[in-house]
Amino acid sequence: MIGKLAIAYVLAVLGLPAAMTGSAFAQPVTDRAVGSCVFSGGLRHCVRQYRYDAGATGIKTVRESGPEDVAENRERERKWVEHCKPIVRQDAYGVGRYAYAARGCEYGRIGD
Repeated sequence: MIGKLAIAYVLAVLGLPAAMTGSAFAQPVTDRAVGSCVFSGGLRHCVRQYRYDAGATGIKTVRESGPEDVAENRERERKWVEHCKPIVRQDAYGVGRYAYAARGCEYGRIGD
């Protein structure tokens, strides 16, 4: 939990009045604040990132793919390839670009 001094520091960095530490900020503003500034050509560019609930690990559990999921994905891809007929063509600069037989295929959609 962030103390009042840390909240006052964050508010000062943001340019907000320290009086806002009262009822408006009864809960901690953030668990972590990280930032940096770059000075170039007489200008200042700053970035600040705030992280809430820094005590949490941030790891989410995802179920593992089973054989039925793999089969379903392969069938979906087979239908997409059959419908879209992707081919690679070289553009004027020699870069390979995909071309499709149907609209929307560049977004992975099968139909309109």
